Amino acid sequence: MSALAFGIVCLQNPQIPIKAATGWTIFDMTMFVRQPESPNQHDEAPPELASAIVRYYNKEKLPLKADEDIIAMVLSRTDQKVLDGYLHGVDAKEYAFMGDILQTEQLIPLPINELPCYPPYMVLAGAACDVNCDSASWSMQIAHYCMGVKDAVLPVVAQIPDSARYAKGKKPIPTELGLITTGGILTEVKLDGSEAALASIGVNIEHVTFQGRAPSQQASAPNSSPSSMFQSSSSFGNNGFTFRRRNTNKASQYTYHETEKARKR
Repeated sequence: MSALAFGIVCLQNPQIPIKAATGWTIFDMTMFVRQPESPNQHDEAPPELASAIVRYYNKEKLPLKADEDIIAMVLSRTDQKVLDGYLHGVDAKEYAFMGDILQTEQLIPLPINELPCYPPYMVLAGAACDVNCDSASWSMQIAHYCMGVKDAVLPVVAQIPDSARYAKGKKPIPTELGLITTGGILTEVKLDGSEAALASIGVNIEHVTFQGRAPSQQASAPNSSPSSMFQSSSSFGNNGFTFRRRNTNKASQYTYHETEKARKR
């Protein structure tokens, strides 16, 4: 199982973790989720944001290029014991996620409180549970390596929204316990009110690839590490923007392209 997020985020407050390998850096991260749903509040209410505490492995090689703007990362529910092992006095309740930055493509200084309003694109692999054919939705409990934890959990509620794409065809809804690789836009971050912990994330699904069927609820998905998925993912799109990989002799590079339709909105 694995979960990847590709997005434009804001990294702040760099810190050196306790007893960490040379070069590790811990950041506070903020990412855009969505604008308020009410048209009347769109211009007044602040957008919905999500916070995370993430680590990056080599501060000496933080890239400073001017032609890329995508950060790839793995995210999971925060764990207080894990965070205590990295920094003193960190409260897990202040963060929706913890995670690892796999690759950065650009670090751009921005004015305070300015954040690009593009939600991350999620690539998910695992077993589909609680499948509801009427609402074209299902859940995924993705356990993967994240922040030094072998089975860190990212709870997902996935849904295929209505669109002209499926007006004359059937939505690709997985079967119960079906193994899938799927991708879509992050639309919601739900927190447990009593514990302020991550309850689930909502993802609007763009595509589904069927990979078989898990024999039980405890079954593991085929071996697919976050790094291998990052290398094989090639094109993702939603509502006016697309992430594309450029095949070069260098490491895989992703760029952000805004379509003409999106620019006219």
